[in-house]
Amino acid sequence: MTKRIIASLIIAAAAALLSGGCGSSETTHVPDPGTTDTLFADLEFGGTATFDIVTWNIENFTNEDDANPTERERYVIAAVKAFAADVVALQEITNSTSFRNVLEGLEGWDGYRDSEYWGSQQLAYLWNTQTVTVTDGPYNIFGWDNNSFPRRPWCSNAHISGSRW
Repeated sequence: MTKRIIASLIIAAAAALLSGGCGSSETTHVPDPGTTDTLFADLEFGGTATFDIVTWNIENFTNEDDANPTERERYVIAAVKAFAADVVALQEITNSTSFRNVLEGLEGWDGYRDSEYWGSQQLAYLWNTQTVTVTDGPYNIFGWDNNSFPRRPWCSNAHISGSRW
């Protein structure tokens, strides 16, 4: 019973975070990844004793205006590795090739990109296969309600560190 309540809260929180709109912002400056080993050396997040979910709105990843999409892909790969999270939910994924390149650069990770969304900015998910095994899904919920959920929330059933969620 407790696992179901926790799973429901996680799904509700993820749906709330992922379905919200994005405000306007200035152009995002992507720093030079340099050596990916030291780029996020001071980041303290995630660990083996906790189940960690990160949500990240990567503004227009990557679009035709990117001067160097490969550099931006390297930056994302380095950041995901540094998060040491179990699941990373991404927003505003506009390029399937860049998403595949990131996934290929993350050994021990699997992922899914929403190709059913009618807009150009799609949702995507990455999960660490050492701790998460997706057993069903991803599948969308509220797919019929494009007004309330312009980016439809997605769910998955999984085994997390051996426990079914």
